[in-house]
Amino acid sequence: MNTNAIDTQELVQLLQHLSPADQSVLVATLETPDSQIATVKDTPNDILWSKLVELGLAQEMTLELDLPAALRHVQPRAFALTPLGRTRLPELLPGKRPC
Repeated sequence: MNTNAIDTQELVQLLQHLSPADQSVLVATLETPDSQIATVKDTPNDILWSKLVELGLAQEMTLELDLPAALRHVQPRAFALTPLGRTRLPELLPGKRPC
């Protein structure tokens, strides 16, 4: 099995373990050009988007947030799909057609 197949298999597994809410955000991102998502570090959604970055399917965006002191432990992150991600992801989502 080649590395690309292993990466795709891992990505499909990550997609299958997303919550319904995170799945709907991903679908909405695919349907909305130039959109970005925000998530919190080390969540299943963050792990998925970090893998998408690793595979060239997304990029991490600058997120300028001034959090209150009580929320400084929260580590928000933002991502956007690359053109390649917009092409490849619909192929990996069961029941979704390309956008």
